[in-house]
Amino acid sequence: MAQQEIKMQTKKLTSLRILKYSLFRYLPGQKGLHYQRQFRRTKWADVDKDFQVAAERCRDLRLAAVDLGANVGEFTCRLSNFASTVYAFEPDPWAFSELKKRTGHISNVVLLPAAAGDQDGTVKLF
Repeated sequence: MAQQEIKMQTKKLTSLRILKYSLFRYLPGQKGLHYQRQFRRTKWADVDKDFQVAAERCRDLRLAAVDLGANVGEFTCRLSNFASTVYAFEPDPWAFSELKKRTGHISNVVLLPAAAGDQDGTVKLF
């Protein structure tokens, strides 16, 4: 029982730490940069492991990939090295223009300036 409590406390602490870093990384100046680095170290380590597994599966099975909310294309670029085709959806006009600058030259990337959902419709983003 004590081991379970320790594991749960550790997990909770990590979650709180990630939350703290994710909020404070937007502070101006050096303080914000510090928290941005800490956020990347804690959060992105797990994301990168999951991404690598999914990307290798795309490559091995010659699958297409869908990047919903592609933002400026960080994962779109990485996916293009593994997937047969990457369909990148980004509804925000500014982010889409940056996405296009970064990935428009990649032959297996299809850019879509739209959101994806389970119904037709219009949604206000901001």
